[in-house]
Amino acid sequence: MAIKDKDLIIGIKNGNMVAIRHLNRCFFPKIRHLVFKNNGTLEDAQDVYQETIFAVFVNIMNPEFKLTCSLMTYFYSIARNQWKLRLRERKYKTVEFDENKYIDEGDNNPIVWEFNKHRKYQIYKKHFENLEERCRKMLELCNDGMDFKKVIRILKIRSGNYAYKVKHLCMQKLIEMIENDPEYKSIISEEDENE
Repeated sequence: MAIKDKDLIIGIKNGNMVAIRHLNRCFFPKIRHLVFKNNGTLEDAQDVYQETIFAVFVNIMNPEFKLTCSLMTYFYSIARNQWKLRLRERKYKTVEFDENKYIDEGDNNPIVWEFNKHRKYQIYKKHFENLEERCRKMLELCNDGMDFKKVIRILKIRSGNYAYKVKHLCMQKLIEMIENDPEYKSIISEEDENE
């Protein structure tokens, strides 16, 4: 039985297991196909799906959220972007380049880009270490690709909905700390000037 997007969104907001099972049954095969088609594994597909579910859940919980396309299109576009990021990261790690070739090309060269990427990572690490221990553990386990049910058991959280809320709040806190970091603002300002 098909569930209308509006009912599905209400179900997701309310933590309705029928809605969540419907997402899994109807949306995961499409994500798996996308990932397999681009040389990914089942584990990749599961990771992308979990990240997509989380992003959709966070967005839907925002009171200002307004769906302007079908939920499937919205879901698929987030998953596609997540997968593209993963592919880009993998490709980037295997690409080598001659640093001297780029030295005189100004701020848009790969060396400056890589340096800024490293600076951002250091900022992330600094603020990640400043999170409460429970938040750090939650985000570490999720980033390691651990099944969310197992994360809930390890952290001794009784409700799946509450666990998602904790994860969301932890991520929100980390993002807020990073975005308020003066060095991060400086990097972003430099990048905006060079676009």
